[in-house]
Amino acid sequence: MTDERAESESQPMYALESNTPLYSSMVWRLQRTFYGDQGIAAWSQSHVPQAITTSPNITRAYARMVLGFWRDLYVSRDPSEPLYIVELGAGSGRFAFRFLKAITELLQDSDEPGPRFIYVMTDAIPSVVDFWRDNPRLQRFVEAGVLDFAHFDLADLAPIQLQNSGAVLRPGELVNPLVLFTNYIFDTIPQDAFTVRDGELRENLVTISASTPDLDLTAPSSRVRVSVAFSPGPQPIDVDAEVDPLLREILHTYAERLNDTTVIIPRAALATVRFFNELAGGQLLCVAADIGDTHEADLHDHGAPGFGAGGGLWLPVNFHAIGEYVRRLGGRARHPRGQNLVLNVSMLLFGPQGISFANTELAYSDTIDVHGPDEIALLSRALAEHMPQLKFEELLALMRATGWDTDYVSRSVPVLVEAVTTAEDRLRRELLRGIHVAWDQYYPIGETEDVPFGLGVLLYRLEQYADSLEFFELSLRFFGEDPRTVLNKALTLYHLQRWDESLEWLDRTLELDPENELAQKMRPDVAADLAAQRTA
Repeated sequence: MTDERAESESQPMYALESNTPLYSSMVWRLQRTFYGDQGIAAWSQSHVPQAITTSPNITRAYARMVLGFWRDLYVSRDPSEPLYIVELGAGSGRFAFRFLKAITELLQDSDEPGPRFIYVMTDAIPSVVDFWRDNPRLQRFVEAGVLDFAHFDLADLAPIQLQNSGAVLRPGELVNPLVLFTNYIFDTIPQDAFTVRDGELRENLVTISASTPDLDLTAPSSRVRVSVAFSPGPQPIDVDAEVDPLLREILHTYAERLNDTTVIIPRAALATVRFFNELAGGQLLCVAADIGDTHEADLHDHGAPGFGAGGGLWLPVNFHAIGEYVRRLGGRARHPRGQNLVLNVSMLLFGPQGISFANTELAYSDTIDVHGPDEIALLSRALAEHMPQLKFEELLALMRATGWDTDYVSRSVPVLVEAVTTAEDRLRRELLRGIHVAWDQYYPIGETEDVPFGLGVLLYRLEQYADSLEFFELSLRFFGEDPRTVLNKALTLYHLQRWDESLEWLDRTLELDPENELAQKMRPDVAADLAAQRTA
């Protein structure tokens, strides 16, 4: 599903809805249809963004904030009860997997006792929840009792029923504080938009058109074009008619302090924060990562909003409004001190009066304010474009800066393969360590990239033949018999002096690729070695 601005205008467009308030528009139902029809393919095939919000860097940052929050609320916590960590719209599950690894490692390295926690992955799409339950990478956390799943719909805020334990998270029943993660969620749930002019607010109305009257989004490769046109309503709204008193105050402030601009009001996000604060009994850490503005100065001079189109539709999030709402609820909002570059990560905190949240604030400052995930991602992406020109130690620095993110390691394989042969032993050892870290971070969702093959090639060049063989066998298991993989397995078996098996895989290579010159040249030598071994 794409926005019309990204496509040719040669196709006719069909009006589906005209002059409807944004919050009640069908655009949000279209968004739900997209994810409901595509399921996990939304991430593996339709390019829903997740690279920054699932990186090893951001998951470690979140883990540090959680541990800081737990330490700050030591007075009100009960070590005999779990700390629930709820992720809304957990999507592919890659963030959850890497977060669980990160917090487990931090707890193992800490001298202080950590929380007994239960991580709850939630989504509104049943097929996505089923994918997590069947994913072998998540099973060890389920078996350890630290991971559970729930179907949860942000359009219908209600107690959360956990699928494994059967527990139900209800307001007034949680003993410990609660942690909430909302990555790329607030931008996809209902929002309002108001144009501010001369002290008055006009509600923005939207007209929805599509390149098909049927909106058939069932195929993952669907290229339906959607046009969302905004226009201010004909009459100013009565701000005093707003039923939410806290939001009413914010709207009055915007009318007084802004002019000739359009502001987005994240109604569903505000309701979500309020619901989970009540669920947590006023002891909540919410970490929200998304595209959007954080300061009042950012809200000036905005024209009509435009939906982004990157595997679904999304609107920027007004984090300034969320922060003002949280303060009026009695909490505090922490945004990055500087301007976010590509991704904003805000922290919302609720707790007993007098709590300073010093540990939580320190974790946020160290991991978001200083070298935050968005700037690391931007720098890594820029450097990755110049991999062939980088020295070996520079390549290792890039991989380490990404936390040995599998996406970057896979891209670096062709360059590393060439550079590793002349590298110092100490740097070769660092690459060997990094390969195993990268594999430990790997979380497949059905992509076409053959990660185990690339790691196997690197291990082969490092002369780690036993490990290399394991990865080539993983590649064959998950991606089938590609002639390259079959040949590399034959070569690896030869170096392990398993000549009979090497000969078998050379023969299989020639069955798949009869013109393979290396296999043709190598086969007589291997056959001779095998014959000599048998007569010895």
